[in-house]
Amino acid sequence: MQAELLASTTFEVQTGPDPSPTILKLAAHLRRKAAMGEAPTPPATPAAICLQSKHDARIITLEVDRDSIRLLDGSVVDPKLTLEISFGQPLVVSQYRVAARSGTNPDLEKYLRQILAPVEADWTEIARTFWASHGNRAHMPPRLVLQSATGETYILGSPDAAIELRISGNVEALVDLCTGHTQLTAALVKGLLFAEGTWEAINAMNAACLREGLGAHTKPAPQQGLPV
Repeated sequence: MQAELLASTTFEVQTGPDPSPTILKLAAHLRRKAAMGEAPTPPATPAAICLQSKHDARIITLEVDRDSIRLLDGSVVDPKLTLEISFGQPLVVSQYRVAARSGTNPDLEKYLRQILAPVEADWTEIARTFWASHGNRAHMPPRLVLQSATGETYILGSPDAAIELRISGNVEALVDLCTGHTQLTAALVKGLLFAEGTWEAINAMNAACLREGLGAHTKPAPQQGLPV
């Protein structure tokens, strides 16, 4: 059975230092979906998903069948078919993208999208974590207003502040911003996000995104004249 799986279409998945939490969170998600009668439909034929650590190149493999997802040992990764998942924090999926599409197994790709997309943390929780780490930095606006393309608005900082930075766009772009995968000015140039605010606030947001991307999560001590 394992040989058949490894000969089938295989996706490589990049994870954080320990891929194991990925399996635990994915399993919990599938249990919840099944309990609600919303479990995604597996592919018609068995396949394998490889989870590979970016830090130590360790690989674990998940067997995907119609009735289960099980852990296998060892794998053979086809480099032409890559599904990347980037973890900003342990157990929190910050974003994912299909780097190369499979022309031979579109059903498997659709299934992976179904099971992986809902594992992502809620975008407002990601934004809250970002603000907790960086909202107190120098020149950050006292209020940050984020609005998704669906109209959902999330306000961070002081609700009564006269100065604010307002950013709008699709959820994926907002998540990339708050996890340090892109800077605000780059997203503005590409038309992925739109912003209203001072250049000082935009530059401060850029610096915060850069720190987040580098893993500098330490929150500084409150500075005089800045919101706490």
